[in-house]
Amino acid sequence: MTPVVVIPVYGWGFLETIDGELADPFEINISETGVNVGQPGLGWRGKVSQAGHKYDGMTVSMHPRHVEWTGVVVLDVTSGGATIYNGFAHTEGLECNWK
Repeated sequence: MTPVVVIPVYGWGFLETIDGELADPFEINISETGVNVGQPGLGWRGKVSQAGHKYDGMTVSMHPRHVEWTGVVVLDVTSGGATIYNGFAHTEGLECNWK
């Protein structure tokens, strides 16, 4: 599967625990799609796969932000169970092919 590009977006209420700064865009490898990721339901899981990026190797889960697919997701990045980033992001190359 082709890596998906994730572009975090500055928005009211985003959380970032490494340095408090919005991350540069990064690539992830999706390992699961159409899986239950909690509220509000189905989404994706994977890992950040970009050497040198501050999130490299961390776990990602995300779900569509809007009812109709727009390419925008709610993104959670975790490491060892701890939340590193939570907020929304634009994506490139991600498909939502479930209903």
